[in-house]
Amino acid sequence: MGSPLLNIRALCYLTLALTAVPAVGSENTLMPEVDVGLKVILNYSEAAERLKILDKRASFRTGGAGIMLSLQTQQFGTVFTSYGAGYSPNEDASFVSANISGPATSTFFSYGYQYLYPVTTNFTLGFQGDHTRYIIEGDFKGDRKGVPVEAKVTSKIKQTDVGLSLHYQLLKELRVEIGIGSSHWQIDALAKGSLNNSIKASTKASAKDNDPFLLLGLSFNISELPVQVRYKRGQLSATNTVDLHALDLTITLPF
Repeated sequence: MGSPLLNIRALCYLTLALTAVPAVGSENTLMPEVDVGLKVILNYSEAAERLKILDKRASFRTGGAGIMLSLQTQQFGTVFTSYGAGYSPNEDASFVSANISGPATSTFFSYGYQYLYPVTTNFTLGFQGDHTRYIIEGDFKGDRKGVPVEAKVTSKIKQTDVGLSLHYQLLKELRVEIGIGSSHWQIDALAKGSLNNSIKASTKASAKDNDPFLLLGLSFNISELPVQVRYKRGQLSATNTVDLHALDLTITLPF
């Protein structure tokens, strides 16, 4: 089998191709109906403790606010892409045996595919695969035995999630979701700085792994706007293993 990222790309390209090809074999040429969606997204994830990569430690938080654009067809599912940015007032990391901290900014970009298959009137089986990339940057400060330490820290995070979920229509405007999946992630961090504003230094840290996750979700309406809330619990396994908690909120806008 190919990598999860390649499989997701293939599914996305296939969906786009199918929605672009008219149906044949009938007197009238028909195009699959495509619904364009625009959503506001808010996401946040945080590790329960500092992630350790060899002898280096750092807090792990990602998130922000952005916009998602989706193309949905009843026959072939939905492809989507999103972009956003975030800010954290306090992040920390280790650098040349010193603890440094400071505010950080982030940007994220993602794309993916989702297909919902109705099993019964109330139950729907869902498949989703998505790939997200974060870039997190910050200017951190601290000290090492009284000596000032400064560093610019840049972290690049790649995450590919593939999962299956079961949706149940509890009420007319309330749907619950439970699912499981696997997350393939990679972190590449670089810190460049100085000790006492004179001695230059730089360090790198990288880690990657595959870890399972559990997904719980609710879909409902607020003032006729569709809202979806999802909680995901997973793990990050590097030199140590930490629990990861993530919360996603999407609000569909009139479009």
